[in-house]
Amino acid sequence: MVDKSNEYGYVPSSPTQARGSNTGIFEVNDVTDLLNAQQWSGTFGNLELIQTLTPSVHDTLAEFDTIHETTYDTHFLTVCNLGNVNGQAAMWIRFKEGGVLNSGTNYAYNYELLNQTNNTPYGSNATTYIQTVIRNEIGSNGYGVVWLYGLGNSSSYSVVTVHSGIGAQGHGGQGGGTFYSKSAVDGISIQPGNNYAFNPETVLSLYGVNTLWV
Repeated sequence: MVDKSNEYGYVPSSPTQARGSNTGIFEVNDVTDLLNAQQWSGTFGNLELIQTLTPSVHDTLAEFDTIHETTYDTHFLTVCNLGNVNGQAAMWIRFKEGGVLNSGTNYAYNYELLNQTNNTPYGSNATTYIQTVIRNEIGSNGYGVVWLYGLGNSSSYSVVTVHSGIGAQGHGGQGGGTFYSKSAVDGISIQPGNNYAFNPETVLSLYGVNTLWV
């Protein structure tokens, strides 16, 4: 920002931002400069669309190969009309390191599927994918959201939390999973489950969450 120390006697030369405690006076040009530099605190916490995928009917994978992992430490994935052309299945998540898919037994997951009569737990602590509670049933597509944490942090594991609902079947659920590899994740691979192919109605959107600090 431009130094304003001589513009007005009472305006500090460098207004500062802090979460819940800004000091100084920000003029319109100040806000514009900070927005252009992606440093304006009013945008922190916003969802910023990275990419939307609409898999073709014969696709068995939908892959986000650019996730801006050095910009965002939290990602948000929305899943609409998840379905496949082969039958009932739950969505899988795998990760890429250096552009290469990790398909080893580095994944763990746990979730509870809720319906009108009972709750059913599922889980594995050593498998080749994170199975999620987002699933399709016969005659009903699946919907859900996934929070993904620390994908670009090579000193910690990557973690996901998942919430879902299935329209006509009255099902829903929540759960999560962990990728047990201390590495920087730079890609996300989605499958409709059981190596099935997507239906053409599926829409997947990946967002980055603008970090709540300057």
